Amino acid sequence: MKISRLLLACLAAAIVSSCATSKYIAPGTQTITGIAVLSPASVQGHINAAGQLEYSDSVSAVSAEILAKTLQAAVPGVTGHINADYQGAFEGLAGPIRSLAGLNAKSAPYANMPDQLDSLLRSGGYRYGLIAFSEGFTRDKSNWSKGVAKGTAIAVLTTVLTLGMVSVYSFPLKFKSDIYVAIWDSETSQIVFYNKSLKEADPTNEKHVTKQIDKIMKAFRR
Repeated sequence: MKISRLLLACLAAAIVSSCATSKYIAPGTQTITGIAVLSPASVQGHINAAGQLEYSDSVSAVSAEILAKTLQAAVPGVTGHINADYQGAFEGLAGPIRSLAGLNAKSAPYANMPDQLDSLLRSGGYRYGLIAFSEGFTRDKSNWSKGVAKGTAIAVLTTVLTLGMVSVYSFPLKFKSDIYVAIWDSETSQIVFYNKSLKEADPTNEKHVTKQIDKIMKAFRR
């Protein structure tokens, strides 16, 4: 499917990407209230017993559910939740929200989001929306060994041009959990807060995700 290939490409790019200074917070942001958490977008892979990394709908769904729950509880000023089906009526928001992965402290204030996001927030009576994207992978316990830890090559998905084929790279990580969070102001159409956490952690483990969110939102807490 076209969507699945796009998600696979996104995951592959994330795995080999590097990070830069990420935290951005606009003046006065720590005092805002009435924030709605939008359903997070999540692209997760699973390394199977054969050592191949494949996109997983089920792991992505679990990751998104845990991330939404964690954000709802951990972010001050949150008063509601907006469900968004990124493969349905709100498919046009999926790409822009995934683009959070490419932002940093300098670029975040100038990021663009579709007018649909402003409309969605306003229709729910909210000025501010918390948007989040998670990408990474889990694996079967059976394929994790000291050999992998020392650098044994495992299969990593490449771009959509491979049409389902895989290439082999040395990538000795047990898990990967990259989380990107932003607060969008629908009145000014700008990001007023942005931060991320890139960790070797299980994206389906609530304790792991909670630790990442706590670190991400530390600058935002009063």
